[in-house]
Parts: sequence; C-alpha cells; structure tokens
Amino acid sequence: LIVPNPATNSINIDIQKNFTSTAKISIYDSQGKLINILGEVILNEVYQLTYAFDISSLNPGLYIVNIETLEKKSTQKFIKE
Repeated sequence: LIVPNPATNSINIDIQKNFTSTAKISIYDSQGKLINILGEVILNEVYQLTYAFDISSLNPGLYIVNIETLEKKSTQKFIKE
C-alpha cells in the first residue's frame, strides 16, 4: 500500500510479511526506466513495516514501485503531483 496517492513530497510504503526475507524496493517512471532503488530491507517474523521516502525531487507524473522478495514481486503505482 502506498499513501498518500497522489503525493507531493513523500510517500509511505507499507509492507506486510510473515517470514524472514529481504525486500528490494525500486521506483520506475511510466516508461519503465529505473529512477531509483529506494532501499533493500530485511524483514523478520510477522509484522507490518512502513517506509517513508522523499519524492520531492521527482517530476510530476505516474510512477511504479516494485517490491521484490525471494518469494514474490509486488507492483504498485502512485502519482507525483
């Protein structure tokens, strides 16, 4: 889940996991070009994590966030105003 959406200065990405894994969080523009790897985090046990990311330097438009673990890949979109 990405909130707020649309966003102006920052986004919060919620990740829920119930196993140990590493999550790689990447952001792409609407053309599929990699803009930034926002982070690589270690997830342990059962919990929900919220990560805040500064997006103030991005141009307005549609962006895609990929969250990859060894077990699955999740894709979400947000709009930068």
